[in-house]
Amino acid sequence: MGLDKCYVLHLAQCGSRVCGVSDTGTLCVYTMDTLTKTDTLKPHTMAVTGLTSSPTEPDLVVTCSSDQTVKVWDLRLASHTPVHTLSDTSKHSTGPPSTPGKPLTTVAVNTAGVVAAGTEQVGGDTFILFWDTRAGSSLLGGYWDTHNDDITTLQFHTDKKDMLASGSTDGLVNVLDISQPDEDSALVTSMNTEDSVGRVVWYNKKGEDMNLAIHTHTEGLHLWNTDSLTPHTVLDRREVCHGIRRTVSDYTYIAGVHRHTNHEEEGLVVIAGSSFTANPCLRLALVRNRKVKPLAMLGKGGGGVARCSLAVEGGFVTGGEEGVIRVWREGEEDNKDKVGKVVNSKLNVRDKPY
Repeated sequence: MGLDKCYVLHLAQCGSRVCGVSDTGTLCVYTMDTLTKTDTLKPHTMAVTGLTSSPTEPDLVVTCSSDQTVKVWDLRLASHTPVHTLSDTSKHSTGPPSTPGKPLTTVAVNTAGVVAAGTEQVGGDTFILFWDTRAGSSLLGGYWDTHNDDITTLQFHTDKKDMLASGSTDGLVNVLDISQPDEDSALVTSMNTEDSVGRVVWYNKKGEDMNLAIHTHTEGLHLWNTDSLTPHTVLDRREVCHGIRRTVSDYTYIAGVHRHTNHEEEGLVVIAGSSFTANPCLRLALVRNRKVKPLAMLGKGGGGVARCSLAVEGGFVTGGEEGVIRVWREGEEDNKDKVGKVVNSKLNVRDKPY
């Protein structure tokens, strides 16, 4: 993403483009097919903590930040001016409790244009805030009893626009129906992972679409049918390590959990690797029959430690600690193994964005 050393922390697909945010707070836009950089901007004055795309508007990308704002960007505009800047505009007599600042940690957008953002724990409270971008930039409202620690992930259901999954460092994963009139009525179900939640992903299994994959900060996986009280599968770091055919679990990490891009397929694809300096790797695996099973290797070494990933049509995108965004496509190395090919590596640029 640049000549200076940086980490790629967030990725989002916007139509035929891929957007990446580094730890320096810079957002870069590339074409998906060749990774040609088409734009660079600095979306916030403080750290960018979340990045997502609109499921219905391929030209829009949404960022959130510790500066307490969500910004919606139209990638067709050269002005680098957000089309919406969203913040807590409520009157605290009727809206969320008055708290000195609400640094944002994660953001999600549904198919109706509703934006949800989670906050750090501030003043003993943690918030999920909502805006409807079709109606302007005013705050719709918020929830503040759902979690009691930093919210780390929000994910709207692909087909049920009002169903929102949230996860937090408090260990809880909640399913919320935001069409309900208040927070108590909105809580559909909740599950305690007894861990710190990193990310949640909706996926299909046996024709049912109310399933959540939960990636924890201890590099484990919980698979939960939300109609049940407890997860049906819990895979710890050692089982993920074994699934990608490594031997030392302390080096194993998960760079992403994704539903199949071919929606006729069910289940999950896991991108996991080893950070062992002498012999790093990055591999694809499937979760089947309550086990992680190896699927493919992503090159030799995988290009260093990956911090984030995307599932795109025909392949995957990864970004990591080398500051490199890679697009992996399926290719034949020999008769046995299918290996991802790097479409492009770090681009040599003269303007040093970082």
